[in-house]
Amino acid sequence: MTTVPTLKELIPERLSNLTAAESSLLDSATTGKLLNLQAGEPDVDNPANADNWGAERTIRAEFLRWICTDKKASELIDARGIRIIGARVDGKLDFEGATVPHPLVLASCSIKDGIILLDARTRTINLHNTHTSHISGDMLTVDGALFLRNGFLATGAVRLLGAKVNGGLDCSGGSFVNDNGDALNADGIEAKGDIFLRKGFSAKGEVRLLGAKVGGNLDCSNGSFVNDNGNALSADGIETKGNIFLNQGFRAKGKVRLIGAKVGGTLNCSGGSFVNENGDALCAQRMTVQDNFFWTLKDHPVGAVDLMHAKVGVLTDNKESWPGPGKLHIDGFEYGALAPDNTPKNAKDRLRWIELQLPPAETIPDAPDVITEPLQKKHAVKWIWIRSRKWLNNTWHNNSKSKPYGNFKNRPRCEFRPQPYEQLAKVLKNMGHESDSREVLIAKQNALSECGDISNPRRLWYRALGISMSHGYKPIRPILFILFMAFIGFIIFFSANEHSFMTRSKLSIFKDNMHLYPDFNPFIYSLDTLIPFVDLHQENYWIPVYNNDHPYWSILIHMYHWFHIIIGWVATSLAAISLSGIVRKRE
Repeated sequence: MTTVPTLKELIPERLSNLTAAESSLLDSATTGKLLNLQAGEPDVDNPANADNWGAERTIRAEFLRWICTDKKASELIDARGIRIIGARVDGKLDFEGATVPHPLVLASCSIKDGIILLDARTRTINLHNTHTSHISGDMLTVDGALFLRNGFLATGAVRLLGAKVNGGLDCSGGSFVNDNGDALNADGIEAKGDIFLRKGFSAKGEVRLLGAKVGGNLDCSNGSFVNDNGNALSADGIETKGNIFLNQGFRAKGKVRLIGAKVGGTLNCSGGSFVNENGDALCAQRMTVQDNFFWTLKDHPVGAVDLMHAKVGVLTDNKESWPGPGKLHIDGFEYGALAPDNTPKNAKDRLRWIELQLPPAETIPDAPDVITEPLQKKHAVKWIWIRSRKWLNNTWHNNSKSKPYGNFKNRPRCEFRPQPYEQLAKVLKNMGHESDSREVLIAKQNALSECGDISNPRRLWYRALGISMSHGYKPIRPILFILFMAFIGFIIFFSANEHSFMTRSKLSIFKDNMHLYPDFNPFIYSLDTLIPFVDLHQENYWIPVYNNDHPYWSILIHMYHWFHIIIGWVATSLAAISLSGIVRKRE
């Protein structure tokens, strides 16, 4: 009968000098019991004070590697694995290339020299409340879950490049500190479950999830991401089958990058804080969100928001989430609808949102407040110029307050971008806001006439169309103008007739039948002369006449008569064009 050796008998000679904690570990590993080395006093058991722990709480890193990876030893370890609380691991815990067949729990431990998991394969690893310097886990494979949570502290880079986690990566309440580089680098990680960077998660240094594939959610709610030297969170190309949560107290100081991200559910940033004084607060170019994009913040983001060529299902935002002037980039941004709640949907508010792409309105330098008496007397012209300049500055400043989101004239030529207007108009129209949709399209044409890369004649033509008929979107405007001019003409021609400035033009035809001659009607006469191609039997029978007693008035009435006819041709032509929709089709 073959005798099965015990764990103690399998210990290599170089590791035979056991500490009290290692001896206890041999017993607990075979029974599956939890090895608790804590003293029961919070201050003493804090891993930050591990330097004061004695040999009774010390386990050598080399011994821990042996008991976790030796094939013969692993056959004697209980299926519940190795579970230790409150140990000080002496040395670098190196599992590079190794296979750890059992779960490994090192809770509230201190591993000062770091952990190496390069190309290793493990079951569940739990480092709950453990303090370490760094973790190198590139190409790590975890058949279970990886827990770096609830008080976990790493004072160096935690690298999980290309790691595969069949469960989830849970860093809830963990702290990752690396002021000189990456706090957590998990580029290319594949997690079949969720990735939690939430509930008090704290990172000082960049958190990288470039090209990550997440089978569930990426939850960063109530997490703190701080990097004064660059990106706070980089998740370019991330793919999640679930949602991304950057909400409920999420705080980022530094750029948040989601370039090319693909989100199978929603992207929720409600209540988050985005601060980056040196550039973009959020950069999500070419991002795709299948469902809702919640961008409802409590405070305005500090920095730019870049959503160029992103695509989302439903956009939910509020005015507090809008950045400052010149710091919104939404060219190519597509969204299927605006949320039906408190999301601004009227044209006035949404146009202010679009105009955030424009630089802030500028004012001329302030003129001196004190203007001395000698300046008024000796330099009258200069004094008038300064006073005029001061008045202009105040007027401009007041106008800027009414339009705080920019001024088209401050924008360089060739920077006109029609897509944000067209996208907004399309969405508003699909939601039943027809009038708001038209206002957006009118604003688009006004922006084109102000800052588009077009020739000056075309610019003048667009401005004329905008003034006369709102680029064809308000065909009633030329008609109202015609009625207004008809009323003005009525007043002038009525007064002219009363003062004998109007006379019959076809007396020879009606000399024997004057009772048939049409009576003068000033309003009908005004319409008849104003609207071409219409014969109301007034214009052909009455004309202004020169009065020798009032030569100047005669000249003015004749000039207005010609002006009235010319305006009529122009106004009726514009009305016809506007009603036909030709202008809108061409634009």
